[in-house]
Amino acid sequence: METSSDNGAVKIELPRATYRVDASADNGDVHVKVPTDDSGKHVVKARSSNGEVTLRTAN
Repeated sequence: METSSDNGAVKIELPRATYRVDASADNGDVHVKVPTDDSGKHVVKARSSNGEVTLRTAN
């Protein structure tokens, strides 16, 4: 999965699993609240130029 925003926050809710995460924000915080593994088969890329990036497990 890949998503980005030029102006605004990116918030993603993911199923319970382990993820290879590439997340960044040029002007905002990055919150990764999912289990991560650099060799994981599930890949998530999330970017924001102006806003925070949040990845979390769905309830």
